[in-house]
Amino acid sequence: MIEKRPPKKPIADNNKLSPQEEMREMIRADIEEQRELVEKLKSKMN
Repeated sequence: MIEKRPPKKPIADNNKLSPQEEMREMIRADIEEQRELVEKLKSKMN
């Protein structure tokens, strides 16, 4: 089950997570950012 979290949490919050969870958080935040960039580009194209 994937819960929706705000991207890019402060590092302090990540100290509670295991390294694997931390990586997953970072990757999820990156994906969110990429998606936002794509949306911006799409809106510019139209």
